[in-house]
Amino acid sequence: MDSLLDNDLLFDRTNGNFIEYHASGSTLIGSVGQTVNVASPIPLNGKVLIACDFKPDGKGNYDHADGLFVETLLSSIPFYECDSKQIQYLHELQQIFRAKFKKEMPVDLDRLFNAL
Repeated sequence: MDSLLDNDLLFDRTNGNFIEYHASGSTLIGSVGQTVNVASPIPLNGKVLIACDFKPDGKGNYDHADGLFVETLLSSIPFYECDSKQIQYLHELQQIFRAKFKKEMPVDLDRLFNAL
């Protein structure tokens, strides 16, 4: 999995802001805080997947209306698999979605914020 690609989301926990990564200069989504902090990858969990328009199937796995499936793995780390790739972070899922559908994955930032 590539490290970070354009449009990948990160989170600045100190200031409570999302950062949209761009190689040419990242974009802050929110207000500038008093303390400068490095943003970190967003770990996947069920609430994060739901904020990205995935629906739980009742068995711990998640389906997206566009046809992407995220499986919860209980026996290994990372704990999720999508398109035969083990993933831990939102930006990895975004990259898979982009590569498969040639568009950005929808993310409800309010729901995502509440999931963190």
